[in-house]
Amino acid sequence: MKTPDSPVSKAILACAIALAGCSARGGEAEAPWGFSEPPYVHPRIVEDLSTWLSDGGDQVVAVNLLESQGSNRYHGDVLTREVPGEPPFVYACDGRATFGYEHVGTTASGVHVLRTSSSGGGSGVFVDLMLVRFESDRGVEVDWEGCAIRPTRPRLLLRKLGAIALGDRWSGRLEVRGNDVFVGRDEGFFAGRGGRGDAWSGTEHVLTLHPDGSAVR
Repeated sequence: MKTPDSPVSKAILACAIALAGCSARGGEAEAPWGFSEPPYVHPRIVEDLSTWLSDGGDQVVAVNLLESQGSNRYHGDVLTREVPGEPPFVYACDGRATFGYEHVGTTASGVHVLRTSSSGGGSGVFVDLMLVRFESDRGVEVDWEGCAIRPTRPRLLLRKLGAIALGDRWSGRLEVRGNDVFVGRDEGFFAGRGGRGDAWSGTEHVLTLHPDGSAVR
């Protein structure tokens, strides 16, 4: 009998993991953490889902909250800034760098809309709309006695569906209405100054989210 370290066993293990992963996907889920009241999803987790300014598209699209909340990877105090009549700004600091989010609302299809803000410590504060949802999922575990790999480890994923860049120091009205996301005119630092490059920043828009949360149009 070959040991788990043999090339053949490694190949079988890789195939089994791939097959188990295909059958382990779950669906929408409730979470013990939230965005508008404690206990909060740690801002560093949301930051990991964000796209760097030097990149485009999506890189990290899901984080397992069950093993990430309270982990060493996502350390640091969760801070809040309260403004009467508005959702709390939930943030974390690393020196002068700050990342945080506000919960705009939840669509009828269960998608959470977050207004995220990222600052490296300079004058720029880059604002995005991020669309996320909670999903139940299962990871694999090895049963050495039974010679099997089973998808028995529960996971709760925070999955990023996409993001919309609003711009440096963007400020305006945001609202969720059913499956529509209302984006108001920019009233921030660069509003009306020209040369910003955001052709839509001076107008209002209503973006409709598909009922399954798969796309924005």
